[in-house]
Amino acid sequence: MPDELLTIEDAARLLGVPAIDVRRLLQDKKLPAIQTESGRWRISAKALQEYVKGAKMARAAARRVKPAGPKGE
Repeated sequence: MPDELLTIEDAARLLGVPAIDVRRLLQDKKLPAIQTESGRWRISAKALQEYVKGAKMARAAARRVKPAGPKGE
């Protein structure tokens, strides 16, 4: 079964963010997508799931690292 292709708006709805945030992810090449012949972007559902998984792992890693405080603390 082929992977489902999502529009930017679909991906934004699934992520709970505005479409402009998804566009920024595409522009920054943080989320892979393909461009159709008509110029519209499509995001693979699998790629979106992998992005979410990676983002959750990055947040968890960031919580484990405590920033250094000022000297003397």
